[in-house]
Amino acid sequence: MKTTRNTAEARQLCTFFLHGLYLGVDVTRVQEVIRYQAMTRVPLAAPEVRGLINLRGQIVTALELRTRPTPRSP
Repeated sequence: MKTTRNTAEARQLCTFFLHGLYLGVDVTRVQEVIRYQAMTRVPLAAPEVRGLINLRGQIVTALELRTRPTPRSP
């Protein structure tokens, strides 16, 4: 008689809160996690541009995706 074993695969997730939701992403898909840092405001920028941050000597634009307009369907 052959028996089968029900084994669940262990998964590691990177979890975070976003707009009241508790979400998780498989750790193999995460390149890096950086802590919040102060941003430099960009005058006259679009509403979705939150500011600029210094990431290891590179200036990076931080976007607020919740304020980005949703695309219209054709």
